Amino acid sequence: MSHLYFIHHAQTESFYIGSTTQGMIRWASHLSALRNNRHENTRLQRTYNKYGAQGWAFELFDIQNGLERVVEQRIINRVFQHLDCMNLNKSVVNPPLNNT
Repeated sequence: MSHLYFIHHAQTESFYIGSTTQGMIRWASHLSALRNNRHENTRLQRTYNKYGAQGWAFELFDIQNGLERVVEQRIINRVFQHLDCMNLNKSVVNPPLNNT
């Protein structure tokens, strides 16, 4: 099963959109990187460093296998310019851009 996921920080209303086939394992991977100050997404990392571990939510949505990247791209196309979007790259197929 494939999944689309949203990471949301309640206090800042900021969010990140991704896709995975690993479900909750992916969330654990994000948390581990954030806790160790090693997340590749500097916007996520800075928000975590400033506000700590409280207030984060992870929402997982089932998507038909093979469509997760298409759906993710369509959503990112709509929200990328939103100030609260923490995705660093508008394209889901390119490696993340480190926004330092």
